[in-house]
Amino acid sequence: MKFSILLTAIVLTAAAWFGWQDIARMDAARQRQQELEKEAVSLGIPTNLPDGVAHRSQRRDATDVKALAAELLAADVRDSAALATAGRGVRMLDRAGMKTLVAEFLSSSSHDDEARGKLVIALMEGPLSDKPETAVALFDLFMDAGGKVDEREATILFPTLLEKWAVSDAAGTLSWLQDRWSRYPQVIKQGAKGKVLTAVAAVDPERAFRVIGQVGVVEPQDGVRAVMRGGATGEQRLSVLTALRGYLAGISDAELQKEYAKVAMGAFASSVVSGGEASARQWIASAGFTPAELDAFAAGIAREPVRPEDVPGWIGCLTAAGGESVPRKPLHDLVERWTRDDYRAAGKWLAIAPEGPAKQVAVRSYAGTVAKYDPATAEQWALTLPAGEERAATLSAIHQQWPEADAAGKAEFAERHGIR
Repeated sequence: MKFSILLTAIVLTAAAWFGWQDIARMDAARQRQQELEKEAVSLGIPTNLPDGVAHRSQRRDATDVKALAAELLAADVRDSAALATAGRGVRMLDRAGMKTLVAEFLSSSSHDDEARGKLVIALMEGPLSDKPETAVALFDLFMDAGGKVDEREATILFPTLLEKWAVSDAAGTLSWLQDRWSRYPQVIKQGAKGKVLTAVAAVDPERAFRVIGQVGVVEPQDGVRAVMRGGATGEQRLSVLTALRGYLAGISDAELQKEYAKVAMGAFASSVVSGGEASARQWIASAGFTPAELDAFAAGIAREPVRPEDVPGWIGCLTAAGGESVPRKPLHDLVERWTRDDYRAAGKWLAIAPEGPAKQVAVRSYAGTVAKYDPATAEQWALTLPAGEERAATLSAIHQQWPEADAAGKAEFAERHGIR
């Protein structure tokens, strides 16, 4: 008796489980249907057909495609609204339908080569601009069938088009680029290739480095720069950095490796600056920079147009990134430029900056910069440095920068500090 009760309970539980699964599937299906209906409405596809009438497939037969081609050929490519309306049908074509469309374009007696090319470009940058894979497919089929486009217009269009495609499908875009870049050397320029490498690097930086030589990048350094701009999150930045180290390890020529590392870290710094120092602080301490990497990275930061108010943050960020190592020359350059832009703000920051190697570098830079027009302040700051070579070198620099009109003051300064 107890066994039969237990068996019944198990059966009922299983039935309830599978029933719940079916309900979940039905809910998911209904939600997906609603999403598709919304998309259909946006494309002008009717969703309220009467009972007994099947929805038409998105694949259109040859007769429909010919009618679509006639509509597009009759449209004014300068009228974006009219072209958008007529172009909705192109978005729904499969590859066979696209071939038929292209054939109709090329066989039209109402359009010459230039007009056909302008129509294709107009479709790519208009109705198909948010469906880059479809736009590229239309271009491919048109060109393969003997069509001609304005190369200048196509060259301008492709970087943005490929970047959009790569963001949604990096692998697909990269495969297309590897296969087709040599087919369109006058259209797929270095900028377009770089956009794809950057987008691929955000999801697979190792692959991005591997294919630099396979997508027609003329100068490998340009490919390296493009990869180093990939990603925006801390995790992506660290992945790109790790991939770079692996890529550089595969370069046997020490001088070439050093050159590529410098180029890469400069591009990396430029990309990181655009994200702001607050974002960089979240991951930079985990980067594990070597002293050489940190110097190259910090030098890249110093070359960027960092806003004066952001300089203290970047100094703290770079100091945290280096641990015991301080990138002296880049920090010196950052403070020097800041002092030239706003010496009062730089001086106020120095007054409250935490003691340490970074502050000492900043003091030397600040004192040497203001010495030309305020040698007394420069001297005061120099004397805050620990006695030794750095203080002596800073005082000597102040002496060299001392205003020529104040010869007496310069002589007194030299006497005070034993400068000959």
